[in-house]
Amino acid sequence: MKILWLTHPEGDYSEYLILAGMVETVGVEFITLCPNREDMNGKGFLRVEDSGEIVKWATNTYPYEHHFKRSFTGYTACPEWWPRHWKFPHKDRLQDINPEDYDLIVLANTRMVVQQMMNYLRKKFGSNSVGGTRLGRAVSLDGEDYPDIRWELLKEWQPDLHLKTGHDPTYVGVCDGYAHKGVCPDRVVNGVHAFPFSAPPTRVWPHQISVGSQFDVNLQMGWTSSVRKPLVDALCNCEDLNCQTAPANNSIRGTSSSVTTNASHGGWYQWVTELGSCASAVSLRGHGRTTLRNFEIPISPTTLMFLDPPCADIKPAFEDGIHAVYIDPTNIPKTVEIIRETLRDRDRCLHIAQAAHDLVKKHHTCVQRAEAILKWYSSGIWEG
Repeated sequence: MKILWLTHPEGDYSEYLILAGMVETVGVEFITLCPNREDMNGKGFLRVEDSGEIVKWATNTYPYEHHFKRSFTGYTACPEWWPRHWKFPHKDRLQDINPEDYDLIVLANTRMVVQQMMNYLRKKFGSNSVGGTRLGRAVSLDGEDYPDIRWELLKEWQPDLHLKTGHDPTYVGVCDGYAHKGVCPDRVVNGVHAFPFSAPPTRVWPHQISVGSQFDVNLQMGWTSSVRKPLVDALCNCEDLNCQTAPANNSIRGTSSSVTTNASHGGWYQWVTELGSCASAVSLRGHGRTTLRNFEIPISPTTLMFLDPPCADIKPAFEDGIHAVYIDPTNIPKTVEIIRETLRDRDRCLHIAQAAHDLVKKHHTCVQRAEAILKWYSSGIWEG
């Protein structure tokens, strides 16, 4: 199977995960990137000319550091776990691409460069409409935080399958300025599915993770949601809890001496190791309808996850009391009591943590996400 992967040079952790899963499943030699992945290193971004030329456009005003690097959870570009020996075939000129050479086209995200490349290919080779075209079968991915489905793009692209990270079927409205523009194509309605984040391939997981005993609860998180800081403040004021917080959170007022702030700004491996040093960790959504933490905390088989139930459709789900302990961050007194009470029974905590670890390993790595796409390609039925 040969895949044409239309990518974008801005960091997109969701794309990195599914691309890694595809490499593990079909092999790096069968995935052609356009443009070359080296253009995703944060030193410039691209535009596509009407002629099909892909032009590197460097600028000193683009907020690389803010966009490409996220403390505590690693990187949104070139993640630390990414195998450096992978060498992808690549095309740097759209004029050199013949879609007939590929079985599947993947639009890796909904960002501008991908839009421009797809528009160019459709203009040159015909629309990807009912009846089949020279463009072949197409899958579009959207790993952005907003919950909206970009109907205006689906109407234009006509993909066979659209997979949305953080998709909330109950959500109605406009988020981050993206309205439900245009009319949803009938052939796409049944092809829109939730496509949650995932964990990296198990072979890149740390061989040894500290047993969760150094800290009671990990609270490393930024203030990307209004519910995060009040809960962190409340838990840090519990003198019977030894909390691990992030360096950026040192400005918390009125915290007790039980707060430990020696957590680092290190990469992904250090982040996962620090999670493993805690008996539990709190996972709260930030900007999006879900969070990558849901699949990072369980990498440690000894770290219990306190989970703000995600809006995104995750199947199989993390069940309350089985794979995680649910909390409601809008009810801080109740949440604090749940966390304190749960941590009194460390054997139960370990049992739940192990169950979550097993669930993620079996169902929620990027390899399983890639396999779901390939199974759909073979059968025409989405079972992700």
